[in-house]
Amino acid sequence: MSLLISSVSSADDSSPDNSLPLPISKPAGLIGEYISVLSEAGKKMSLEQAKQAYQQGKFIRWDRPVLSFGIGSAPKWLVFEIENLTNKNISRRLIIENSWLDKADINILHNELIIRQLHLGDSYPFAERIIEHRFFAFDHDYAQGISQLFIRVETPDPMVLPIYFGTLEDSAKRDVFNSYSYGLLYGIVTALLLYNFILYIQLRLRRYLFYVIYLAMFILMNQSYTGHTFYLFWPESVLWQQWMNPFLITLYACSSIVFAFLFLHTERLFPRIFKKTLISIVVLLIVQLILFLTGAQSLTVIIAIAFVIFFALFTIFMALITWRYIPQEVSYFLIASIATLIGSTITAMTVFGFIPYYEVTYRAIEIGLSVDVILLSIALAAQFRHLQNEKQLAEQLARIDPLTGLFNRRAFYEAAEPILHNSLRYDHSMSVIIFDIDKFKLINDQYGHNFGDEVIKFIAELIQKIKRKSDVSVRWGGEEFVILLPETGIEQARALAERLRSNIKTTGFKNSDMTLPFTVSLGVAQMSEEVNSIEQLIKLADTRLYQAKENGRNQVC
Repeated sequence: MSLLISSVSSADDSSPDNSLPLPISKPAGLIGEYISVLSEAGKKMSLEQAKQAYQQGKFIRWDRPVLSFGIGSAPKWLVFEIENLTNKNISRRLIIENSWLDKADINILHNELIIRQLHLGDSYPFAERIIEHRFFAFDHDYAQGISQLFIRVETPDPMVLPIYFGTLEDSAKRDVFNSYSYGLLYGIVTALLLYNFILYIQLRLRRYLFYVIYLAMFILMNQSYTGHTFYLFWPESVLWQQWMNPFLITLYACSSIVFAFLFLHTERLFPRIFKKTLISIVVLLIVQLILFLTGAQSLTVIIAIAFVIFFALFTIFMALITWRYIPQEVSYFLIASIATLIGSTITAMTVFGFIPYYEVTYRAIEIGLSVDVILLSIALAAQFRHLQNEKQLAEQLARIDPLTGLFNRRAFYEAAEPILHNSLRYDHSMSVIIFDIDKFKLINDQYGHNFGDEVIKFIAELIQKIKRKSDVSVRWGGEEFVILLPETGIEQARALAERLRSNIKTTGFKNSDMTLPFTVSLGVAQMSEEVNSIEQLIKLADTRLYQAKENGRNQVC
């Protein structure tokens, strides 16, 4: 971009009738309404030609605070007059708040004489700037009377020109506000980036990695087109700075769609769309590389911004068709995507000149992305909780007998070990009951396995009713059950076993069709000096169970 400011002293015959001088006492702000514009047609105009055209009234007054001419615009000459009615020089700062102007050639004139010339723009190393600022800024002491500033702007990028004019104190306050607002934005995004990177390290799930990449691309893209990266990271690399905007915008668009596909499980749910989209991303990157090699900078910017909007629309479409599969997760994603789409569209339309420039419209993408990253982090947290719940459920199911809801052997041993440890350490009693259903095979043969399963579930329900909260019950296998009884001596254990036997014999099993009488045989054992492990305790109780069966069944031994 090229920016030429020339200041001329005013004489009655040097200013057209429609000129509106800018009072130097005017409060600080954007001054587009005081600027007149002339578009170059063909050959580059000299300063003298621009002055002559201005005196002939060929310039057109702008009617909004910010000048915006869209992308690929022809070079523009701008002129405005500064009126100092005092008898002393007054210092003011002028800032062109656009970080991607290639050049800004500045001439300040007073009393028909060029008193100062400046050359700014990102075509020059950052060190050559007069003021160390991410935008193009300079201070000047304006003499009494009228000064004129002619500005020639040329850029292959979007020609958006917010021109700020004010005191050094006011511009410092403006810079402080911008610093705080960008610090807040980058702080939020960086915190979420680090949090999700830690989650990726722990979980090794690709969606978290690509969310980190997506957030990193947003930070770099935003810092690039706001001038932070040229100031901080590559102040001497002019070529790199001029191409970083379309390059990072393209990478941001690509990272956003890849993350969206991973979040929405597109590879699993819609494999053909997933594959074709990845191919289109590769094609986009190749096209952008070719345009870079051929120097078509304007076209790369157009394609990059267009794909940001297209991918935002596409991710919303993908979220809608994925809704029926994972509605809770998609709801967060959908709202986040809509916020990004609205913000990206408003910013793009501002940059292209389709809507008037305001601070809020130019930074709408930052507002939308702030909403986006927060909602997506909530969505990823919800996914994480869902995964944890599924894991816990799977672990629980791995410990539970699916038919009865009682512990299986693995869970039983895990629960029994600390009970055994306490019993041995504090010399407390511990007993076990083991029992099975008498002649259960005949029940299965006569009434079927489904009926037999109902009898087993009935036994499990009965155990749950009569056991204490501290007792541990388990389906040992088939029609066999075990109840571990902490703080229980042999006599108490036998009493509980007898109660269980009597209850089953008296009530039998009842369903809607019939009542089936049946019995159980039970073996009871207590921990002692000789029997001091779970295995030994169950083995002893199992021996006594077989004694009960040999003695005629339906009894406790």
